[in-house]
Amino acid sequence: MARPKQTIVRGEVIRVRFTSTERRILKSYAERYGITVSSFIRAKALDHTLNARLNPEEIIFLRALIGMANNINTITRKVHIGDHYQMELSEVLSEINTQIKKLR
Repeated sequence: MARPKQTIVRGEVIRVRFTSTERRILKSYAERYGITVSSFIRAKALDHTLNARLNPEEIIFLRALIGMANNINTITRKVHIGDHYQMELSEVLSEINTQIKKLR
């Protein structure tokens, strides 16, 4: 499958020299954000906000939080229709607080 065409054509070239150490640093930053070195330099030069990719530990944590949120939604629906699961709800909320404290 062919690569989709970019809507923005970047025809202007600016040459910049870096030491090999600086280039390695730029490459590691770009990899952290999941973009090319050129895109990283462009974003920083134009003062764009970059969002780093999640590391594997953060992905596991996020999935756990999503699961807990789903549990809370289920419990809330049951409480609204008359089933009482207050004990389970307090356990889930306690676990969420514990996980958030670990993230900080």
